[in-house]
Amino acid sequence: MNEALQRWREEFERDPGTALDRLARGFIPLGAAGPLSLGDVLDFFFEPADSALDSAVECWLDKHILAALPDGTTLNRWVAVLEEFFRGIAPMELPNTGKFLRRQHKRLRLWLHGFYQGPDRDPEGAYLFALARAQRDRQFSPLWRRLILGEEPGKRSYLGIGILGFRKMPDADGRESADVPQGLLEAMMELADKGGISESKWKQTMRSVFATYRRTAQYWVNHLAPIRPNRHQPSKARDWLSALLPGLKGWRPSTGASPRRVQPVPVYVSKDWAERLRKDPAQCDSREFAEFLDWHRSYAELTGFPNFINKTFNNVAMSIIRADRKRAPVALSLMEEALQWAPWNPRNWTSYARVLHAARRDGDAVSILWEARHRFAWDHVIRSELGVMLREQGDWTTSEYVLREAVAQFPTNVVCRNGLAETLRAMDRLDEARAVYEETVALFPENDVSRSGWAETLRAMGRREEARAVYEDAIALFPTITACRTGLGNLLLRLGEPEEAIRLFREALEIERDNTYAKAGLARGLATLSATRKDTVLRDEAKSIITDFAKHGNQSALLALEEFDSQWERAQHDPNVKFRALRIYDTEESPPATPSRPDRAPMSTAAPAIDDTEESPPIAPSQPDRAPMSTAALGIDDTEETPPATPSKPDRASMSTAERLGRAMIALWRAERETNPSPKSALCDSAEAFLNVPEHSIEDDLLPPFVETQGLVKLARGNAKAALAYFEEQIRSYGRGGWAAVRIGQQRVRILLGEADDADNARGMLSSESARFAWHVARVIQTLSGSAPEAGVRALLKDLYPRSAEIVARAERREQGVSFESGEEMVGAFLGARWFKNINTAEDLDQPENLRLVVERIRASQTDMLDVISNSTLALAA
Repeated sequence: MNEALQRWREEFERDPGTALDRLARGFIPLGAAGPLSLGDVLDFFFEPADSALDSAVECWLDKHILAALPDGTTLNRWVAVLEEFFRGIAPMELPNTGKFLRRQHKRLRLWLHGFYQGPDRDPEGAYLFALARAQRDRQFSPLWRRLILGEEPGKRSYLGIGILGFRKMPDADGRESADVPQGLLEAMMELADKGGISESKWKQTMRSVFATYRRTAQYWVNHLAPIRPNRHQPSKARDWLSALLPGLKGWRPSTGASPRRVQPVPVYVSKDWAERLRKDPAQCDSREFAEFLDWHRSYAELTGFPNFINKTFNNVAMSIIRADRKRAPVALSLMEEALQWAPWNPRNWTSYARVLHAARRDGDAVSILWEARHRFAWDHVIRSELGVMLREQGDWTTSEYVLREAVAQFPTNVVCRNGLAETLRAMDRLDEARAVYEETVALFPENDVSRSGWAETLRAMGRREEARAVYEDAIALFPTITACRTGLGNLLLRLGEPEEAIRLFREALEIERDNTYAKAGLARGLATLSATRKDTVLRDEAKSIITDFAKHGNQSALLALEEFDSQWERAQHDPNVKFRALRIYDTEESPPATPSRPDRAPMSTAAPAIDDTEESPPIAPSQPDRAPMSTAALGIDDTEETPPATPSKPDRASMSTAERLGRAMIALWRAERETNPSPKSALCDSAEAFLNVPEHSIEDDLLPPFVETQGLVKLARGNAKAALAYFEEQIRSYGRGGWAAVRIGQQRVRILLGEADDADNARGMLSSESARFAWHVARVIQTLSGSAPEAGVRALLKDLYPRSAEIVARAERREQGVSFESGEEMVGAFLGARWFKNINTAEDLDQPENLRLVVERIRASQTDMLDVISNSTLALAA
């Protein structure tokens, strides 16, 4: 044995932690053994599962994860150390280290993501390789599938690691599996048809799979034929596979025993269960329901394909809370499981918040929405939902600025504008609410919700005839929208026209016979008119409607029944007697009813319809341009019955880190737009107080926005040099140059300082397409902030325009209107609405007048654009 190696082994026996650290960092003079890698040395001295080595490795990782670079170590050297370390420990089968790798999965990836320096220097890839060998169950199957499909992280190529992950994934009993993984084969089929891989590369990869599992050609035919795409649809996978396995063309299903394969749960079965639970929630306790859930779990675990389980658990959870609120814990457990399977799906987070709300855990619901807002800053539904829930809890100021920020960052979205106006109305700032509604109607003339809100605001201001005119126009424009009729009907009751109001309520019920708001308004109108006319037939009809509400546990209906007869007797002689309004959200046993149409607002109280599509469920309302409606527009007149809620005062100490970060970002957003030094400083103080959280206690996915926001608060204070030093320290000493949030923050400071940047190097560090696109946009702003003439930005804008136009067109082509699925789309939509308005081709920018207008818009929207860029790239994958 080499003397240097022997000395190191003796050192390890005395002090394992120090010895391992010195070996890993290259501080041990190995002499003739110098060419040996870390893995070679460990393999030479230790048997697999060595307890001393296991303990030392776990301690080493725990010490360094997310910490600054060790003293005297350059960034490049540290990257090499980390990559070699993970590759060295991967084959050692260290049980406690394996548990650590699995338990700290998100934190390890967050730490290592920033150290990426290309395919040959990639510590994150080395960690994923080690994780694949450290599996003990199937929990990471969705990860392996996503790696094969190139869905994370960014555009890094981890196809081989994804395949290795499936190969090393144990069977259902936790033992090493000898079977060819079904999930691997299905992922390879999907990869071919998804695109992004050449035919030669795909065939080469499939041949390597065939070589790894030595099976006959007939075996592969029997196992691949059932999962290949249908012959009636175009498919690269089918064509390429047929070239590799000629026997596929003549294959027919066997009448005998077929290869064991877990089938996905048919859509009709999942839909049927959602309907059954809606009618009879007690079936949650049945053995059949448990077996149905296990079927979904088995398929998801085996294949890594979570869409079926994700969609179904969403729909089932919503059915449960709509049927029986007391069973909310069951719905919660299903949504928590859905989040484990698909944490990258924003709809899961929105649904989870709604189920928490149904379980009366409003604080937790808000906290979840804050976290979702950071993860999916490009999702306007989450922003609107958060604003609505904050308003419902009485936190009006935060609701206002959450929605103001959303309006600035989503200029093409009507929901955020309607939500903002509703919050202003709740704060009794009626003139401001009216102005927002009027602007929204001008921008979105085909949106009925904004017109109804405008009319309602006018009514609240006492301008009833103007409100009546707006409602009448809305009914003419939207004849099938029941909310327009119920809103006007309610107004007419206050104007003393019950007969006309009754006509409108009946028309609404002809359009939608189970519209509870129309029924509530009709009951009040009938009661009023019957007393005036002393008509007992109309009186009995009104009382029958109220009785029906009372049978379903509506408390206001129970109270109304108790006093109905005496009120009716008095109302015959006194026209000032007002019948009690029925409140729809008034039962103890069930969650609030859905507003008059299921495509209304993203409301925390609304439950969506069952989704029976093949892909992930649209938990958001079926049309994303809807906004929350207040009770009056829906047919409930609560102006006299219910006093406004008292604004709540948030308690910082009890907030989650996600909420603290969110409130800090709102304070920063306000500070960036404040011109008065005193309130600007106070807002920065507030932001820093919210950000005063120890880094080790910050949830993994929240650390990048925490880091960026801390630097941007320094910038908002006017201390640009301190902000730049902060970001550069994060890059230099913590290896966070691959975090888009840090790079974009650094770029924002450089723009303000007018400093040039090594654009190609910085852009190359960003691995995702959306981050690089955002970087291009920032380069435009930086160019304009320098001394270059405006014409110098023309080339950058002409390069930028086609991508922006394609993104806008892609979003608009989706079935349910404009919605975003990535930060890149958020940026592209903002460009289309604010920079490239009325620009139809890149060549239009060659015209001096067009270029001048675009430059003016860029300068006017610079702060908003930079905020959109920051928000669009907060995700880990960016």
